[in-house]
Amino acid sequence: MTEERKQELAKNGTVQHNRKTLYLLQQAYVNNKGTHGDVCYNANAIDEDGNEYYITWDTTKTWDALTEGANMIEAIHQKENNSEDCLSEKHRLDQIVEKYGDPEIYNFDESDACDWDNPSEIEER
Repeated sequence: MTEERKQELAKNGTVQHNRKTLYLLQQAYVNNKGTHGDVCYNANAIDEDGNEYYITWDTTKTWDALTEGANMIEAIHQKENNSEDCLSEKHRLDQIVEKYGDPEIYNFDESDACDWDNPSEIEER
């Protein structure tokens, strides 16, 4: 692989794996994970020898909690303020705000969604 090609591919990002640099062929994209509404991020990559890889990153606990909080805020706004469901969601939201910060003011930037330097899985294809 030429240096020019490496530089071009590195624009999407790189990951170190088994003493090799893996070049992402695309920006990581969000993907469903399981049946509980969980998500992960995936991207295809290649190494200098042309071997292909499929990379998975799990989202961070902070990202998951703040996303849950943002979804709760939306749900609370759609319900009666004093319903039992609403009070339960408000209590959970208070816990999220206390531990992670306020989802209403959090800037949801996907650069914070995962630990991009540490993929959860790298599959050689």
